[in-house]
Amino acid sequence: MQNNGTPYYKIASNTTGELGTLLNAVGVNIVYIGIVYFINGTITPAPVIYITTNFSANPPVSGILARLNLSNTATDPTVAQFSSFTPISTATPKAVRLYLSSSGLSGSNYVNLRIVVIGFNFS
Repeated sequence: MQNNGTPYYKIASNTTGELGTLLNAVGVNIVYIGIVYFINGTITPAPVIYITTNFSANPPVSGILARLNLSNTATDPTVAQFSSFTPISTATPKAVRLYLSSSGLSGSNYVNLRIVVIGFNFS
């Protein structure tokens, strides 16, 4: 997933944290997510990354992957890698959603997202 050439995608609200949606096909397991980002200001509580098939709530109510730690600057962004979660697979083709959320997001306290990498394998 990339952000159409904009160096960073700014996430400054709990309801605008949609990072992307992908189609998870039968026999494909999502096993890795990498995120390059930095945080502007102070966000309390730390932002949460969700990976879920729940599209009914913003932010989602299930599928918490991890909390993001405080990060560096635009010239030295943080790389967060997640691979220790249970692989995500579906019995039928299904949309999978990646979402970032924190009640502490605001106009001056936000996450700048550079890129998201999804890794998968076949079962």
